[in-house]
Amino acid sequence: MTAHLDPETRALLGDGLRRIGVEHGFESRRRQKQADGHALWRALGDLGVTALGLPTSVGGLDAGITDQDLVMSAIGRDLLIAPFLSTSVLCAPLLTACATHEQTARWLEADGRSAMLALAHAEPQLGYARFPVATQAIAAEGAFVLSGTKQAVLDAPFADTLLVTATLPDGMLGLFALKAGSSGLSLDAYHTLDGQPAGHVTLDKARAELVSAGDVSALLEDALDRAVIATCAEALGAMEAVVALCHSYLKTRRAFGRNLSQFQVLQHRFVDLHIALEETRAIVDTAEAAHDSGAPDRAAVAVACKITTGRNGRLIAEQGVHLHGGIGMTDDFIISHYFKRLMMTEARFGGVAHHLDRYVALVEPAPASEAAA
Repeated sequence: MTAHLDPETRALLGDGLRRIGVEHGFESRRRQKQADGHALWRALGDLGVTALGLPTSVGGLDAGITDQDLVMSAIGRDLLIAPFLSTSVLCAPLLTACATHEQTARWLEADGRSAMLALAHAEPQLGYARFPVATQAIAAEGAFVLSGTKQAVLDAPFADTLLVTATLPDGMLGLFALKAGSSGLSLDAYHTLDGQPAGHVTLDKARAELVSAGDVSALLEDALDRAVIATCAEALGAMEAVVALCHSYLKTRRAFGRNLSQFQVLQHRFVDLHIALEETRAIVDTAEAAHDSGAPDRAAVAVACKITTGRNGRLIAEQGVHLHGGIGMTDDFIISHYFKRLMMTEARFGGVAHHLDRYVALVEPAPASEAAA
């Protein structure tokens, strides 16, 4: 069972995140015509949120995904661009679960601040599947050298350190750490549809440090499911913002001498958006609770959360643009950027179709012939 922050601390955290949203969110970023991810990361560190998912042994707060999702929801609401998902939700807990205390302390700090981390796991031949990993690790002179290709590494251009999965000579899956810019590592950086930094990583006999004592497949599965839930919380924050924008627009925009909110067809459509929003909020809360309590079915609940959030996020994104008319299609109006963010959160870690297949595999028992094999 993971500890949770008390209500007063959560309220203070929410206030701090709203201030950060004003200073570093979409409108501020558009005025400056660029995103300063390092400045935002420092602001999050000053607020203490980068330590949420870390154990107390390394100066963390030992908070669960329920508390981390406060940050993820704010990231979606304010369209922030920060490596919180990659570093604090995905990599840092995975590192602390695998590595020694000395390794953890060393890799979690960079130049006197919280290090920014990125997980390099997805590979071209895998699609959205998680295994098997083709990248190979070979022992060489007391270390390991890695060779392979990783794709769609979220926040790779930000990262001080990459955590890389690779298959060991004995067939087990290992987790390795290597500094950005290391010899044998090349990064093809790009921005996703919604402006977030990512990259394809090529490893050509890159020297890396092994940080896992055994096979990390189970730990990686749990970490990726945690990141799936966090992605859903990010989408929920964006969905809340879209519904609020639609409410304001319908209440103030007039046509044929009446506010748009007085047209019954638009009232019904807005009710549909509210139903989708509350349904998503409920499944995100359920998935968070299941993961933090270590429930046996937490993987299936995370998958159900991703399916529901993906469907509802697309509905709210599309209707948000539609209800705003022509202005909703423009790059100058924020609703189009929420649309992009929601399309990317739907695709991240696998879309609805992928997770429907995964849900079936998780909840249906294997055929007798497969079980016997």
